[in-house]
Amino acid sequence: MILRTRRPPLHRTAQARSAPGGVRPARRLPLLLWGAIAAAVLTACASAPTHFLTLVPMADGESAAILRPSSLQVESVAIPAEIDQPFLLVRESDGSVALIETERWIAPLSDQIRSSLNLALARRASQATGAVQPLRIRIAVLRFDAVPDRYALFESTASLSLTGKPDATLECGTRLRVAVAPGYPALAEGFQTAIDELADALSREAASLRDGNGACG
Repeated sequence: MILRTRRPPLHRTAQARSAPGGVRPARRLPLLLWGAIAAAVLTACASAPTHFLTLVPMADGESAAILRPSSLQVESVAIPAEIDQPFLLVRESDGSVALIETERWIAPLSDQIRSSLNLALARRASQATGAVQPLRIRIAVLRFDAVPDRYALFESTASLSLTGKPDATLECGTRLRVAVAPGYPALAEGFQTAIDELADALSREAASLRDGNGACG
């Protein structure tokens, strides 16, 4: 931060006129005044601490140890640029959107959503038995609304396709709304819950596609 001070008026004092060469001696500010200036600068430059949020839930050691690669893999997550922001965006009661500068996502939302979904799908694959045909998923995020003290809303479409069978595809839409407790971290937890519920829906849709039914939900 640049501290600007006013320059004194350009006139010579009697002491300056009597000094050799007309050079005015420097004035010394009292130490107390310097201390007051320093304190003011530090106070002005101080800012609230930044908190980092994540969409990937913590996994205990036992669950992480038994995870195996899933036959379901999220290849990509498309998200509008106005949503995929490093800061937390919250919707106000009047419908406007506010940017919370002290609450930031630890990584791009598209990467976090993909990682969180693949982790959830891998947990479900570890509980399944038998081999299944690999399936690829592409996600398009439509809405990612955070309303403090009320809910986290996650709306998306998913494109599922069986590997090696380009005609075996399924398009499904999902809208998930999760009630949240007060506080910004609760919004991140609400989105974690919504993503976990989306993994449930994707698992059901994948099973339907493999069976030849091709039903959403």
